Amino acid sequence: MSKLTPARSLALDVIVQVDARDAFAANLIDTIVRTSDASQQDKDFAELLVYGVISTSGTLDELIDRNLSSPKDVRPNVRRALRISAYEMLFLGKADHAVVDQGVELVRSVAPRAAGLGNAVLRKMALDAKGFPWGDPAADDAAAARFYGFPEWLAKRLMADLGREGAIAFMDASNRQAPIFIACNYLKTGFPELLESLAAQGVEPQPYGCIGCIRAGNRKAAVDCDALKDGRAQVTDASAQRAALEATPLSGRRFLEIGSGKGTKTILMQSHAKRVNGEQAELYSLDVHEFKLDVLEGRIGRFGVEDVRMLVGDATNLESIEGIPESFGKVLIDAPCSGIGTLRRHPEIRWKVTPETIASLAMIGSRMLASAARLIEPGGSMVYSTCTPMREEDEGVVEAFLSSELGQRFDIVELDGQRFFKNELEPDGPDVHFIAKLDRVL
Repeated sequence: MSKLTPARSLALDVIVQVDARDAFAANLIDTIVRTSDASQQDKDFAELLVYGVISTSGTLDELIDRNLSSPKDVRPNVRRALRISAYEMLFLGKADHAVVDQGVELVRSVAPRAAGLGNAVLRKMALDAKGFPWGDPAADDAAAARFYGFPEWLAKRLMADLGREGAIAFMDASNRQAPIFIACNYLKTGFPELLESLAAQGVEPQPYGCIGCIRAGNRKAAVDCDALKDGRAQVTDASAQRAALEATPLSGRRFLEIGSGKGTKTILMQSHAKRVNGEQAELYSLDVHEFKLDVLEGRIGRFGVEDVRMLVGDATNLESIEGIPESFGKVLIDAPCSGIGTLRRHPEIRWKVTPETIASLAMIGSRMLASAARLIEPGGSMVYSTCTPMREEDEGVVEAFLSSELGQRFDIVELDGQRFFKNELEPDGPDVHFIAKLDRVL
């Protein structure tokens, strides 16, 4: 009898708990994988398996179900174990004998009596996998979706929005490891000083994109560096940094942040306010969930943020929120969205999002934009931002607003010579973000 490798054992533990607790894979990797006694090589392979299996789970289930007489009868944990082997077959190209051998041990670890069934199914899967993706990805959209581990409906929507070539590039990049970007916190340090400190600790820092943004050449050194621990910097995607930069508060005017979450952009915007204006802004931070403001309050002190007034309420009806001022010089709407631009970091999204999800979130974004517009002072501005490439949530929302009676008060501010900022997803680049900047002119 073979012994289950530590990497696969760790991966299965995380995958089971992600489903059982409806938790985020990244959080469980931090608490289960990275704190384990396994070798670094095993930890890295376990992380690869977790992200890969969760990202492509629907495609993996298709392979599994094709080789079962009664797919619905398979116990959930047995299916989770089989998914790990399916991922190795379809996306890692591991040798059949090794995958089948370890697959049997994975099944045995969660259901000893199912080991025999697992052995038979895994051998069938190994043969079937040789014909994957069961069609020509260059001509068959369903085969292309399988090849990249995407739901067919989402692959087709991406093709409609980005073009077939753009969608293929997006799906391919979504299966790569996301790089680490670091944001300088000007409340505590300067950019040259931060670069010097990061370099001294082996981070291999490279200035990237917008002001204050750094790409880490050495991932492990970046995660462990002192600057993150003492608040001189924070890990933040480069495109998210760009959104915060465009939303830099105006000097002497009230600022409203809608959708503050855990305060990443709050910190970034106060950092840029200090860099540009010499002082922090009078910033109001709003979220619909009170517990998120508790997280924000617990974080901002470490970064030197001082002037934040926290509000809880419905951003689609801002005027009803107790304690909110009548007007603002600037507003950032960090709109709730499908998050499809962040699939590398959030693998759970891919098989949970639906067309109805996208439509619902686009409607909420539209209502938030209209509500915020009513509070913008003459000469003020709004920034509308999402982390999705879907046109329905992005251009569709903003263009519909601009064509409305209320939208006639606003003009688009071009970003990088374009009507909107929207980056393509590249293997070594940041997540996809959409940014629209609107100035009130009437």
